[in-house]
Amino acid sequence: MAPLDSNGQGSVWFKIFEDGFDPASRKWCVDKIRANKGKLDVKLPADIKNGDYLLRTEVISLQEAFADYAVTPANGAQYYPNCGQVTISGGGNAVPKGYAIPGIYKSNDPGIHFNIYVEYNSYPIPGPPVMAKIEINSEKYFVYCGVGGILACGNTHFMMTPIDMLKCRLQVNNKAYRGIVDGLYRVGREQGVRGLFVGGLPTYVGYSLQGMGKYGFYELFKYKYGELAGAGNARRYKTSLYLAASATAEFLADIMLCPFEAIKVQRQTAATETTITGFSGLYRGIVPLWFRQIPYTMVKFASFENIVEGIYTHALSKPKERYSKGAQLGVTFAAGYMAGILCAIVSHPADTVVSKLNNMSKAAAGGASNMALIGRIITELGPVRIWTGLGPRIFMIGTLTAAQWLIYDSFKVRTGLPTTGGDGSKAGKA
Repeated sequence: MAPLDSNGQGSVWFKIFEDGFDPASRKWCVDKIRANKGKLDVKLPADIKNGDYLLRTEVISLQEAFADYAVTPANGAQYYPNCGQVTISGGGNAVPKGYAIPGIYKSNDPGIHFNIYVEYNSYPIPGPPVMAKIEINSEKYFVYCGVGGILACGNTHFMMTPIDMLKCRLQVNNKAYRGIVDGLYRVGREQGVRGLFVGGLPTYVGYSLQGMGKYGFYELFKYKYGELAGAGNARRYKTSLYLAASATAEFLADIMLCPFEAIKVQRQTAATETTITGFSGLYRGIVPLWFRQIPYTMVKFASFENIVEGIYTHALSKPKERYSKGAQLGVTFAAGYMAGILCAIVSHPADTVVSKLNNMSKAAAGGASNMALIGRIITELGPVRIWTGLGPRIFMIGTLTAAQWLIYDSFKVRTGLPTTGGDGSKAGKA
């Protein structure tokens, strides 16, 4: 569909429906049309902006699609378009992302250059994706991003609780275990599965809340800051936009995380007497938490967005929208792991300080202020010991970050939203 007043010119066309091959029944969409006496029922979207629209339908014939038309003009896929006009009333305010026609197909696209005379179990439908069920940058969109963040962060951090627990104990006492394997073996043998998941509940609750703020606020501030900067500046200084949006989001998200992080570290390091008392005690670690999490999140989002775009631009042969959702999620996981390694390195010193601070007893604190305690811990650790536990943390954060991005983008795909990043990529190869 396209707004009538556009006359179909420019990037104005958006897809509302597609159908192809059903591997379960081994039937094509054209088989359904024949069975229904030449008719196919398609529901018009209820949330698009009111007005008059051009409606374009198209059937792609694949009888000779075994050949690339650009190479063999006598053959190739055949297109059978039809156009009509419809009026939408009582709709919403959605303005879907548009694409230009011609330009949505290439003769060598997998769904255009396709051989139906050999064995196949799937068919990649060509062209742009179907319009999102949820309007991008709407209130509902930001809420869904927050829900995706809850699923991504709460579950992954909980599953990594045994590694996180060992990392915290090594930061507090670097002679506690000989390494991850030794720690897992000893704790599992002495305390069982329950001992491995000490601090699991505050981890799950705290990081679910943090994930909601991290992802939901990131998308919100990325949109708001982009509006303030203007479209041209937002594209030109996109990395600065990612950094500013992620820093703001994490600042707010950590306010929700901090008390649960304090409880988690206290339980995991088994301190017998701590200074975590009352509201001020629960938020004693907020400053080092910001120093840990804000750089971490800035690297996480900015590097991920740039790595995704780099993969589509330089490593792959086509723009993002020309790949299947499964392939896009593969890019998400790979970029997430690479971003996670960078995150672990950048945020590790502050993570060590957080573990030490939340484990400090009242006697050791001696009534000193939080900033004084932080300075004392940094001095005592020195430039070498402050990196204690980096190996386990790289493994934990790399795996965790990749899993978070995969869960988050899988949730977005499931709800009809596009995967994150790479929207401005161009084909990197001819």
